[in-house]
Amino acid sequence: MKGMLVFYPEKCSGCNICSTVCSAYHLGVVNPDRSRIRVLRKEQENLDVVNVCVQCEEKFCIQACPFDALSVNPETGATVVDHEKCTRCRLCIKACPYNGIILDPMLNQITICDLCDGDPQCAKYCPTEAIQFVHPLASKVAHEQNRTIITLTKEIIEDP
Repeated sequence: MKGMLVFYPEKCSGCNICSTVCSAYHLGVVNPDRSRIRVLRKEQENLDVVNVCVQCEEKFCIQACPFDALSVNPETGATVVDHEKCTRCRLCIKACPYNGIILDPMLNQITICDLCDGDPQCAKYCPTEAIQFVHPLASKVAHEQNRTIITLTKEIIEDP
């Protein structure tokens, strides 16, 4: 199913269940550091913020890739990586203004949230419902909420 993740920081407890289930689902290991989703802490405000690909409309990462290694899954709407074509040049990482793409240090490959093939485990198991998977019809509200998260994420990364 197509949809997008929406994050509500006021509901987040910082438990990291989202990053734990993500790494378990995709890698078969419990290692939040290798997860496609990360929880960042804004100490001054005692606030936890999720950092993940927001499946933006602009698709800056896809535009930046000179090897056509990134595309949109037509069934889920998620950005996906073709690891056969990817050279790990990191241009997608540099192009993403949301810091939603990582280079997995163990696999040495670009990693982006793929929405777990339409059933995001982070949203499914979030005990406080801080992460929700919403239908595309709700995407206007979701995009507005995610803009707030993007601003908070940038503030945390630039001034931890």
